[in-house]
Amino acid sequence: HGELVYWGLFTAGDQATVEDASGPIETTLDISGLSYGNAGDSLASQLSTNQATLQRDYQYHNLEMNWGGIAKGERVRLEYLAGIRYFKASEDLNLQIGDFALAGQDDNHLLGIQLGALLNWQPKQQLQVHAGVKFGIFANAIDHQLRLQGSDGFAYAGSGASAMDLNRTQDTTAAATIGQLDLGFTYQWTDRFRLTSGYRIVGITGLSLPGNQLSRDLAELASNAGVHTSGSMLLHGAYVGLTYDF
Repeated sequence: HGELVYWGLFTAGDQATVEDASGPIETTLDISGLSYGNAGDSLASQLSTNQATLQRDYQYHNLEMNWGGIAKGERVRLEYLAGIRYFKASEDLNLQIGDFALAGQDDNHLLGIQLGALLNWQPKQQLQVHAGVKFGIFANAIDHQLRLQGSDGFAYAGSGASAMDLNRTQDTTAAATIGQLDLGFTYQWTDRFRLTSGYRIVGITGLSLPGNQLSRDLAELASNAGVHTSGSMLLHGAYVGLTYDF
């Protein structure tokens, strides 16, 4: 038998603002090696404000096609599968500090193969309890952007003709993995309709995420083309679905 599965997670955006009327807000970002403006003054000497705003947007898309077989017992059914899976993880991060905006965007496109199994136990005629596991290895095609900009242009590392703007756009690839656990139940509403509900945990490794890039010296990010691709995340939550058998 075969199956086609899609699920997604979206947000309208999370925002947080910090204000301090008593004095300027200090950032923990390492900006010591950056300059700003035609005079070549250090960015740290110009980054003085009593308000900072952080905006974060993200969305995740999962699409998979699986094929497998079934082994049955009296009240137990084991479904085993192999398939192709595509997973997209996109995150945008924007930090506004006075007149300066630090913006990062990472799109991760994971494509690979997976194996899995689903164990169903039927305590009653119309009710099934299920537990499932999936694991796959993926190639991650990454689109990465990062910039630090003010009204007079980009912050930069170095000076003169060797100055390098902190305005990066880069494509790279990395190895990634996805593991998934499901626990829930299925209620056979009619001969063709089934209601499914449960709790899902999905762990992903090998990601490029904006927050991971900012743990480094920002001057190094301006001069070094490397991208941090060892990020990871854990997505979990309840789900409800309706299945129709043709």
